[in-house]
Amino acid sequence: MFLGLFLIFLLWFTYERIKADRHSSYSNEEFWERERRASFTPSARIDNLPYITLDESVIPSSSPADTDELKSVLEEIRSLKDTQMIDLSEMTNTELKLKYGTANFTALSEADQRFALLITDFEKAGELLAAAGRTDEAYALVSYAADLSGYGRLRAKAEEILTCPAITTDAEADLVIEPDTDTDSDLVIEPDTDTDSGSEAQ
Repeated sequence: MFLGLFLIFLLWFTYERIKADRHSSYSNEEFWERERRASFTPSARIDNLPYITLDESVIPSSSPADTDELKSVLEEIRSLKDTQMIDLSEMTNTELKLKYGTANFTALSEADQRFALLITDFEKAGELLAAAGRTDEAYALVSYAADLSGYGRLRAKAEEILTCPAITTDAEADLVIEPDTDTDSDLVIEPDTDTDSGSEAQ
């Protein structure tokens, strides 16, 4: 009885293993076939794609009181303003080549990477602005990033900035303010001699 069940299980396992190997082989063959076709895809127009145009009014200006980190992030955002950026995160490399041609792959990949960097900078700048007390600017910047990308986590971040504006950065979280014990130890309270002498006179 036990031997019969074991043989049935062994046959079933062998069948499933062969089926999985065939599926994997088919998937690999399909992938390389798509890659081969992508290599011969003629170039398509890419000048009419929906590239990102930044609204400069949303980018806050730096102030002398800003941290070096905030100044650096805002400067990087401004440097991206005049570059080509596009969100292609939902397409694979093979799909990009098949649709727009291999010759356009590098340019489109770089435009997609710049867009990803922009969204990351927007989120970081929003956190730093909120930590500096510039809540309205932080909310506007992160909300704008959410509209550009469609990322739900950025919409949640924007609401968090409104409800909890005092967002601390990692550096601020590590900051510990020690009590000034020297000042307390040096403090001496002098008796009010004028009051005492006035009381004796009465």
